[in-house]
Amino acid sequence: MMNPKRWCLFLFVISTLTPSWAQMGLDYYLPGQNSPFNPQITTPEDVLGWQVGKWHVSHDKLLQYHLHLAAQSPRVSVDTIGYSYEDRPLIQLYITSEQNQSKLETLRNNHLQALSSTQEVADNPLVVNLGYSVHGNEPSGGNASLVVAYFLAATTDPAWLDMLEQTVVVLDPCLNPDGFHRFSTWVNMHKGTPMHADPQDREHREVWPGGRTNHYWFDLNRDWLPVQHPESQGRVKAFQNWKPNVLADFHEMGTNSTFFFQPGIPSRNNPITPENTFVLTRKLANYHASALDELGSLYFTEEAFDDFYFGKGSTYPDVQGGVGILFEQASSRGHLQASIHGNLAFPFTIRNQVATSLSTLRGAHALRDELLHHQQTFYQEASEMAGEDEVIGYLLGGTQDKIRISALADILTIHQIDHSLFQDGQQNWNCWVKVDQPQYRLITAMFEERTSFQDSLFYDVSSWNLAHAFNLELTEIKDGKLANSIQANSSNEVASAVSPMRGGSPYAISFDWRSYHAPRLLNLLQQKGIRLKVATEPFGNEEIHEFPRGTIIIPMANQVMNEGTLAAFVKEQATGLDVPFHLHQTGLTSGVSLGSRTFENIVQPKVAVVVGDGISGYDAGEAWYVLEQRFGLNITLLPVEQLGRVDLSAYNVLIMPDGRYRGGAPGTVKQWVEKGGTLIAFKYALNWLNAHDLGNFGFASPATKPHPHTYHEHGKVRGAQVIGGAICEVEIDLSHPLAFGLERPWIPVFKKGGTMLSPDPYSIQEPFKFSQTPLIAGFLSTQNQATLSGTTYLKVKPLGAGRIIGMSDNPNFRAFWYGTQRIFMNAVCLGQIVD
Repeated sequence: MMNPKRWCLFLFVISTLTPSWAQMGLDYYLPGQNSPFNPQITTPEDVLGWQVGKWHVSHDKLLQYHLHLAAQSPRVSVDTIGYSYEDRPLIQLYITSEQNQSKLETLRNNHLQALSSTQEVADNPLVVNLGYSVHGNEPSGGNASLVVAYFLAATTDPAWLDMLEQTVVVLDPCLNPDGFHRFSTWVNMHKGTPMHADPQDREHREVWPGGRTNHYWFDLNRDWLPVQHPESQGRVKAFQNWKPNVLADFHEMGTNSTFFFQPGIPSRNNPITPENTFVLTRKLANYHASALDELGSLYFTEEAFDDFYFGKGSTYPDVQGGVGILFEQASSRGHLQASIHGNLAFPFTIRNQVATSLSTLRGAHALRDELLHHQQTFYQEASEMAGEDEVIGYLLGGTQDKIRISALADILTIHQIDHSLFQDGQQNWNCWVKVDQPQYRLITAMFEERTSFQDSLFYDVSSWNLAHAFNLELTEIKDGKLANSIQANSSNEVASAVSPMRGGSPYAISFDWRSYHAPRLLNLLQQKGIRLKVATEPFGNEEIHEFPRGTIIIPMANQVMNEGTLAAFVKEQATGLDVPFHLHQTGLTSGVSLGSRTFENIVQPKVAVVVGDGISGYDAGEAWYVLEQRFGLNITLLPVEQLGRVDLSAYNVLIMPDGRYRGGAPGTVKQWVEKGGTLIAFKYALNWLNAHDLGNFGFASPATKPHPHTYHEHGKVRGAQVIGGAICEVEIDLSHPLAFGLERPWIPVFKKGGTMLSPDPYSIQEPFKFSQTPLIAGFLSTQNQATLSGTTYLKVKPLGAGRIIGMSDNPNFRAFWYGTQRIFMNAVCLGQIVD
């Protein structure tokens, strides 16, 4: 006789061969309910006009039902925590008993206050956060949220009512509205009748860049720690506002998979996370297994995936005293798709997400006391652990750039980390972060320089040190007297970074290229038709000993504005952007004079970014975002297949992100460069250039080979050679225009992927080279460290009147790598002056 569980699975596979599932009721998603549902609560079908799973719900329809439910049910309230780039609301539902709804703010405060005290937590609510579809083309989660919210609002089961009396459920129906809506539009417009299960059907093959990402093509599930986007900022602020005990993070994976729930691979757990977090994760896993056993759904756990990088939804809670749980459902990527397990129907994927949503709540309720005490203990231990740490605090800074260090401070604020900004005697900006505070573990995770690991494989990056990302000096303060002195001298009151405007019209105005916002000010002035020059040699005057290379000069004479209007405009814009500026009353300076030929004219960049099939959407989106959002440039997204059909003369800067290019009209591109264009290419785009005799960039070969190993070990040995993300040191020629604005002769860069450029010992156009011992933090195999040593991070290849700037890595990584964005913007704004 067939095993009942296998029989259940068999019946499911057979059922997907017919359209009968389209006529099913909510009992398909909520089987075995012994108590009736409250008839006054409207079902999703009543609002949508069709049963959940028949179509992919669009974000507006998803929003409509949840807002309707909040208006109708006394158990449900709603809050808007932000808006996406496309102005879609980001909402959270708070679902709990009607009695709790009347005192929700009191319950929240009690929950938070218990974390910083020894008071008994038994009377406080358990907080469980259910988060769905942070990846827009993983839609089963968002669609499941409709059923879960309805169930919690309408159930009359005494056991569930007891759970709601003791729990506040924070439900995020969709963490990525823009991507979710993009994907639902695609699959709904390609749904066939009958449905197409063929994996090669257009429904299952989204066009580039797909619905996974947000408007700017960022993976929002990597942004919990950097919080660069409005979706993440709203989400993390809301998280800190509630500090949930459990966060369930619902995803999808490949169609031929089954279902995964954590724990992940134990050897890849982050050692900063308390061991009890993983103990509780395993206990909760029993409830997920039971729920999926009842459905006959195949699943696995403790293999693949990990809990290392704290910037994901399933790991960020682990360093906040909560327990993060990752769920991965095999994806139908449409309405019906063939898989090795039979035809996989969209409703089935939704049902598994509903089941594990409810098993999360069941398990959390059963483990309520343990979870509450775990979080309280987590924060109580923070001060004790800080006292045992030889590091008293981190001093970050040593920079003239207020903007960069303020941007880091903004991240600390969102994560509720106490800090202070101040200027030292050399007028450098600094940030002081003491470790003795509730977020001790998170602070350690942000600033440690770990290079030793239990495992050599990582699901994501192996390091993310924020001081290095912002190119700030990082000093571990271990001396108590020094720490007290820094604490006494630091203040959150910071001075303006700009000079006062004196009376009269100056001879010229200069502004500091070391400021992060300097390229934005440059762009604002160029948009007004104002002529600017850049200093390629340092100069000085009586007030300031030296203006460094890269200083931007605005001659006051012969401009499109009269001198008074121009001076007022510069003051307004520079003050608003916090860019330091200086008024020069004479062109006679120490060193070169302001009329020297060493001051180069700057041509306004007209930028196109190549996008499309084969190109990394992440890298392209990061370039788009940085240019548009950070620096205000009006850029063109140029489809790669159109390179041979468009007038490239409309642009003087062309950016080729990482990717495996096919076609691309190399002859047209080459002619454009030869006529004076600046081509900026990253990583695998250099292969395309080499293939078409554009630049001829040489690649470094591995210095050594991996040791002999068995067939069983092959996957791990090969995986250890993958550079998933480490921080490395690059030495700089500060006299080169592409290094203007940098303050130290070295810079931390983010190394991801195996592209390594072999150096040319006779070239002056390699201003950035990896040091002989490049690794600063993260994992890099011994073989890769040896190969990377001394290779080139960036090199310039002249071609006719133009130049090609090739980079081994993406300088805009996830938008929070502020330090190397200066190199990128130098290439965009100043690449034209490089011979």
